[in-house]
Amino acid sequence: MTDIWEEIGEKLSDVIDGDVACIDSNGNLRFTNFQMDSQIEESVTVALHTKVRVSLSLEHGKVLILPMNFGGEEGIVVVNRYDLSEDTFVRFMESIVEDTFNLKENLSRSEKSHKC
Repeated sequence: MTDIWEEIGEKLSDVIDGDVACIDSNGNLRFTNFQMDSQIEESVTVALHTKVRVSLSLEHGKVLILPMNFGGEEGIVVVNRYDLSEDTFVRFMESIVEDTFNLKENLSRSEKSHKC
């Protein structure tokens, strides 16, 4: 299931104007388009432990850190230099995650039913 982080990161980076990183619950980067500085890394650590969304306004632009949980797997999606309102982005993000996860689940069910 860990490859789902990479898939979500790729989808997000294709459709938003910003840099994306996906981080699993152990703090491992699963997909990234940018180098994270210490301030972002500290905020990611806070979000991983508290499950609270973090917004930063840095000199190079806005950063949004979103705790995510799907399929029992927790992690963080970081978006750097995005240019949407936070609420719009969160709704958009959730739909991409849901679509990706549902597609994986449906494929998995389909494969199991073909084996019977």
